[in-house]
Amino acid sequence: MKDTNNLVSLPTFSFDPLHYISEVGDHILNIPKLLQSFLTQGEENEKNNEMEYISIYLNQISKQTMGLYVEEILSISFLSQLGSNQLDADITYLINIFNYLMVPIEKEILIIHELIKLTQNNYSNESNKILTRENNLNNTQTLISKIKKIKKY
Repeated sequence: MKDTNNLVSLPTFSFDPLHYISEVGDHILNIPKLLQSFLTQGEENEKNNEMEYISIYLNQISKQTMGLYVEEILSISFLSQLGSNQLDADITYLINIFNYLMVPIEKEILIIHELIKLTQNNYSNESNKILTRENNLNNTQTLISKIKKIKKY
C-alpha cells in the first residue's frame, strides 16, 4: 500500500497564448484603425455610416477568421491534455479579442472551447449535455473526441 500523505501537490500553471494566435489577435485589433484611416473626416451622419461600415467589415473578417480557426482545430490529429490546455489558452485569447471589439463569437468555436476543456473521465457525460443544450453538433463532438483520443462517448 502506497502512503499518499507524503506526496507533494504540484501547482497548476497557466498557459499563455502561443505566438501564432497573438499575431492573429494583433492584426484583428488593428483592423478598425486601418479602416478609419481610409475613411473621410465628414459630417456626423457620414461618421456614423463609416462606423457602421467598419463594424460590418470587422464582423465579416472575424467570422471568417473564426471559421478558418475551427477548420484548423478540427484537422488536428491528436491533442494531449497539455495540448488541450494550450488550445484552451489560445481560444480564450481569441475570444477575448473578439469580445473587446464587440464582435459576436461563432457558436462552433464556443462549443469547441467547452469540449476541449473536458477531461477523458467526464467527456462522455458533459459533452452530451453540451450537445443537448446546443441542439446537437454531433460532428464537432465526434471530431474533438477523436482528437483527444477518447474511445467512447
